Amino acid sequence: MRMSRDTKSLDSLSLDLIKNHLQILTSDTQDDTLLTHLKNASFDYAEKYLHHPITSESYLAPIDENNTYELIHKPTNVYLYDNETLVEEVDFIYKNRQLIPNLPTTPPTFNTVKADVQGLDDNSITQARLLMIGSHYAVRENENYSNQREMPLGVHRLLDLAQMSLL
Repeated sequence: MRMSRDTKSLDSLSLDLIKNHLQILTSDTQDDTLLTHLKNASFDYAEKYLHHPITSESYLAPIDENNTYELIHKPTNVYLYDNETLVEEVDFIYKNRQLIPNLPTTPPTFNTVKADVQGLDDNSITQARLLMIGSHYAVRENENYSNQREMPLGVHRLLDLAQMSLL
C-alpha cells in the first residue's frame, strides 16, 4: 500500500526573502501572486531534481494486512496510531522502497502507520530556488526560439551540492 502525505509542507522560503533577492520593496504587493507561483514552481522543480523532499514531512497509510507500505524515501521515525491516538514508536526495516514496521510478537491495536521523512532544506537549495525565481521573474516568456534559455547558471550546481548529502 502506498503511503500518502499527511499535510502540505511548510516551505521555509519566504516572500520577503524573494523580494529582497529581486530588490523589490517588501511593501510592494503588486506581484505577490506571481512570486508565490514562481516560489511553488521552484519548490516542485527542486524536489523533482533531487528526488527527495525539501522539507520534513509525514506520510500516513491505513493498516495493511501484510504490514508493508510503499514509501519513496527512507523515514527517520515510524509510529503506530489507533484512531489518531499514538500507540507507540516502532523500529522498522526499509528496503527497496518498502517500509516494514518491526512489530512485537503481540502487536498492539493500531489502524494507521505514520512515517516521518527528514527534508533536505539547506542554503544551497534556497539559493538555487532564488536563482530560478529571479530568472523566471525577469524573463517571463520566450519571444522566439532563438532566445530560449535553460536554467540560470549555478542552479544545477547548487542542487547537486545539496544532493551530495544524500550519499
